[in-house]
Amino acid sequence: MATLDLFRFVPFRLNRLAAEVSAALSGEYQERYGLDIPEWRVLATLGFRDEACSAQYIAHCTRTHKSHQARGHGADETATGGTRRK
Repeated sequence: MATLDLFRFVPFRLNRLAAEVSAALSGEYQERYGLDIPEWRVLATLGFRDEACSAQYIAHCTRTHKSHQARGHGADETATGGTRRK
């Protein structure tokens, strides 16, 4: 049986690319807005919706644990004064 070379395995490479892009964006968002990765993922998910959504929906969309969502939600309230901006 052949051995698996992760660096030639496309799903692994895509995952690594996504992690690198996320980390790069995180630096920009941290510097400009004081947001970390879980916070900006939650805000990005909420930003394209016109209606309320559940924590379970956010967890599914962001692939983020619910404990990280609470931090993202807190940042949303801080950034918008407790209301959502359009």
